[in-house]
Amino acid sequence: MRKKVKIRDREVGEGKPCFIIAEAGANHDRKLGQARELINVAVDAGADAIKFQVYSAETLYSQKTPQFSYLKELDIGKSTYQILRENELPREWLGELAKYCQNKGIIFL
Repeated sequence: MRKKVKIRDREVGEGKPCFIIAEAGANHDRKLGQARELINVAVDAGADAIKFQVYSAETLYSQKTPQFSYLKELDIGKSTYQILRENELPREWLGELAKYCQNKGIIFL
């Protein structure tokens, strides 16, 4: 079994320093400025990398998917599909966010 892997120019694994990945997920609320701010916070926290979720609501769920029970309690009046659709990271942001990360010295995942 492999005991080390390489992520960009960093070796990760046995005998190497901890590699910290900040999970940005979909917390950008579909606002590019907020996505950049998540990167800034990850840099300030000392993370080595930041990971955004890239998905398509259409490929994950049917528009008829019932609302998840924990969302019903929030009474937000939106379907599971609508919530996911509203929080998709636009693919056209990928290059810009990757470049922003590079300028900030953090790995974009």
